[in-house]
Amino acid sequence: MAMNQRDRDVVEKLHSLLGGSVNGPYKPKKNHPGQGEMITWGLYRKENALKVIKTLYPLLGKRRQEQCQKVWKNLTGVDYAQ
Repeated sequence: MAMNQRDRDVVEKLHSLLGGSVNGPYKPKKNHPGQGEMITWGLYRKENALKVIKTLYPLLGKRRQEQCQKVWKNLTGVDYAQ
């Protein structure tokens, strides 16, 4: 599970709340010359990603909840149940 963001303070706040790792900044790709550097936050252990989904799920909009349901099923093999 990962998030890319241009605002370092947003990434650092997420990191302080949920743990994980912060990487970057990365320069924009050549085909996106006007964009700023990107910072990445990530959780790379299955157990941590599942905990984050459980924590954030009720706060998310419908579209993001659907994405979480897909991730949950991919990681566990079962449907997400609240």
